[in-house]
Amino acid sequence: MWRILLLFIFLFAIELSVKAEGIDKQLAKIEQQEDKAFVVAQQLHNLAEINYELSNLKKAHEYATMGVVAGKKIGHQVVYAGCLHTLAKIFFHQGDIERARINVELSDTIAKKMGFQRLINENIGLMSLIYALEGKTIQALNAQLSYQKAALKLSNEMLDEQVAQFESDQLIQQISGLEQRKVLQQLELTKEQQQHQFILLGVAFLLMVLFLIYRRYLENRLTRDLENRVNKRTEALVFFTQELENANTFKNQFLANMSHEIRTPLTAVIGQSEAIIYGDFDDISLVKEVEVIHNNSLHLLQLINDILDLSKIEANKFELENRQQNLHEIVDSLNDILTKQAQRKNLSFTITDSLPSPFIINVDGLRLKQILINICSNAIKFTSEGWVTLDIAIINNTLLFTVTDTGIGMDEEQQAKIFNSFTQADNSINRRFSGSGLGLFLSEQLAKMMLGQITVTSEINQGSTFVFKLPFGEYSSTSVNIDSPLRLSHVSYDKKRYSGKILLAEDHDDNRRLITRLLTGLGLEVLSASNGQEAVELFVKHNPALTLLDIQMPVMNGLQALQKLRELGFTLPIYALTANVMSHEIIDFLALGFDGYLKKPIERDMFLATIDQYYPEQIAAKKEQDTTLNDFDITDIRQSFIVNLSQDKRDILQYSDNKDNDSLARAAHKIAGAATMFGFVELSQSALELEQVIKLEEIDVVEELAHCLLDEISLIQQSNKIKSD
Repeated sequence: MWRILLLFIFLFAIELSVKAEGIDKQLAKIEQQEDKAFVVAQQLHNLAEINYELSNLKKAHEYATMGVVAGKKIGHQVVYAGCLHTLAKIFFHQGDIERARINVELSDTIAKKMGFQRLINENIGLMSLIYALEGKTIQALNAQLSYQKAALKLSNEMLDEQVAQFESDQLIQQISGLEQRKVLQQLELTKEQQQHQFILLGVAFLLMVLFLIYRRYLENRLTRDLENRVNKRTEALVFFTQELENANTFKNQFLANMSHEIRTPLTAVIGQSEAIIYGDFDDISLVKEVEVIHNNSLHLLQLINDILDLSKIEANKFELENRQQNLHEIVDSLNDILTKQAQRKNLSFTITDSLPSPFIINVDGLRLKQILINICSNAIKFTSEGWVTLDIAIINNTLLFTVTDTGIGMDEEQQAKIFNSFTQADNSINRRFSGSGLGLFLSEQLAKMMLGQITVTSEINQGSTFVFKLPFGEYSSTSVNIDSPLRLSHVSYDKKRYSGKILLAEDHDDNRRLITRLLTGLGLEVLSASNGQEAVELFVKHNPALTLLDIQMPVMNGLQALQKLRELGFTLPIYALTANVMSHEIIDFLALGFDGYLKKPIERDMFLATIDQYYPEQIAAKKEQDTTLNDFDITDIRQSFIVNLSQDKRDILQYSDNKDNDSLARAAHKIAGAATMFGFVELSQSALELEQVIKLEEIDVVEELAHCLLDEISLIQQSNKIKSD
């Protein structure tokens, strides 16, 4: 049965081909290709038999008829006789006994001529059925007996053939067993290789797909980035255009205001000067007229200073100079200045505070004073009668400076504009009271830089209240004699002397010698270290009351040394000794665990306040006091610094040629810190600029600034050579 099924599948494909081309076409092919005609005829016969077995008599009749025609035409007697037998079976099945008998007799005649025993036997069987239907029982019985006999004989012959074939197959199988195993092993090996190749192809295909997906993703992302950049550039151009328009408006406003503000005091200076030159005043009134010139000159100077400060702030080049300041001294100086201003207008000016005395904080005293003078002067200017007060209080580590007046006041619209540059409440006020409108704007900018805030509340004809909030860190109430800072080559000391050990870590030899000499002059035992590792070892061994750590040192820097000491459990005070005194850097130092900082170059008030805080005072003998009151000579250390600049110069040249910017930055920082100690301000500034541009990665100007630094060193060396000669 399975053989028939396979044959059916095979022949079904042929059927499709035959149907597509048509009978006439197929027959034409048979004539042209005689070698294939027999095969086609045989296929037609097989199709007829299969359709008959499937009871598809119509199809079977169609294929059998074509087979009869084809077999007869090409002389294929087997197909011809076979198709006649198939037609006979179809007619018999349809009840057409006569046509069935005619076809079977014709088929039997051809089969006997060919000696085709199987077909002869099948024809006998079919004839027995035909005889039976015709009522010819004897012929039907004889035909049936003949059919059975022939079938038995055929079956025996086939059985003999199958036995012989079976024995032959067994021998062949035994002979080829080993070869089959070998072939099987080869097939398995081939299969594994194919599987391996298939896996490789699959992985390659997957990688290719992933690559294409990623490439598409990159294309989309690049497209989006390009669109975003175009949009941002468009927005930037629009914004830049608006900024240009605003700048032009600002320029016109600036020129209009400044031309008036500068001309007014300048006119007074020129007019009074000409009057004095031409003798318009007598000797008695001459001093008064010179005072007019002096006052207008100071006003003009203040105006120019305000403009310069604003330009620095807007260019991000303005830096606060924080240092230890006694707030009471600033307040006292304010009281002297502002009381005189108020008295000229018959106003009362008072300052009240609840601060401890002294109240020392780390602040830029000059800028704090500038802010308070601007606010208070503004209050006095706009107050015709009554009083102005300045109240100072502390709330949660924040200083509150509250300035209250009984002046003309402002409405909400005027308050919104009061902190704009070149702006007063309105034009009528500008005509009545004059002024550039820079004061409050500059004060607000300075307050923001000091992390503070200025707010205002006011009512028309009721006065105004300005509140300046200034946050501060720790404060000190230790009394310190404020004196001038260290100068170029000589240092003066107070009569105070101290006892105890202090650790100094500074990598610059000349700096270390200078500071050691200063500390020794105060009576302290100095433990010197040139790097952080030596500092840690000395600290563990001697346990000093105070440690001064430079930040940038070789082997182990100051930050690493601080961390190491804190990890070892030491809690004694450690101060940062650094030239980096920007506000954010100071905050970073304190956040990392430093107890405070000392600025380079050393400032006398802050330095002595720190020493006095941690060491007990010791009364020195009179002779020792007299000695220390004299100027202390540091000329030898200063000369050593100049000599060592030759090596620094060689190092800078080497680092610059090798493009070693990291080493160049360290060398510049080292020079900057030491140069200020010995009064070489230009050299220090040049080194700081070089260090800064390297930190900001502005590589294009590094080489130029390196040469500027070398030129400064050469100038110092040349100047020192001339003095020596």
